[in-house]
Amino acid sequence: MARRGVALLMALMALLLLTALAAALVFISNIETGVNASYKRE
Repeated sequence: MARRGVALLMALMALLLLTALAAALVFISNIETGVNASYKRE
């Protein structure tokens, strides 16, 4: 039973890591889009 709990915890940690990575990618692409838009306006 304890082994299943550890596996669940590991799966949750991996999911959290992937979610954070995806959020960072979206954040970076949003910044890049904003920079490109302001550069084109100049």
